Amino acid sequence: MNPPGHDMMDLASALRALLPRPIATAVVPATGPLSLFPEEQRAVALAVSSRRADFAAGRSAARKAMAQLGMPAVAIPVGPRREPVWPLGVVGSISHASGWALAALARADTPGAPRGLGIDVEVHAPLAPELEPLVLTARDRLEHATTMLAFSAKESVYKALFPTLGWLLEFSDVTIEVVGPEAFRAVARSRDEERTLEGRFTVQGPLLLTAVTW
Repeated sequence: MNPPGHDMMDLASALRALLPRPIATAVVPATGPLSLFPEEQRAVALAVSSRRADFAAGRSAARKAMAQLGMPAVAIPVGPRREPVWPLGVVGSISHASGWALAALARADTPGAPRGLGIDVEVHAPLAPELEPLVLTARDRLEHATTMLAFSAKESVYKALFPTLGWLLEFSDVTIEVVGPEAFRAVARSRDEERTLEGRFTVQGPLLLTAVTW
């Protein structure tokens, strides 16, 4: 049973359209029984039921994407920053919101595969006023896009860069510029280094999806 107000096929198509072909994507509702490997179960043993459901759905979506890449189902442990620890040679990202889990993965040795990728899904609503000073900077250029786009895009940037570069980015370290109807450019800075990432976004019903590749 899908969460109310959403259609899985539409959401899956929207995510698929945001990313280039070497990347496999999957969408899973966080409802019903979902299996976890023992090391994954330990990671959420003390979590509330909603967190366990989101976590399990995220791992299920990731394993569906793995199957598309011809990979066996394996555990995806949790790293020291609560990030997914992917199998050797895999880059990927997981996100969940409003009863859905989304995953995107690629084999690092596939021609055209990115060094890093990040996806994020959020309820499409303006940022709470108290969060705006934490998320937005004077360098952000959002045009007519919602302030939530900045939050979601910066989350995607963090997910794309942290696994490879180890950058512990704050929102203020990332600048977002909307460069088209469903496109943005992100510049991330850490100490004396800088990376530019191209991103895309879309609104699917009440949800906002962002994706970046590097």
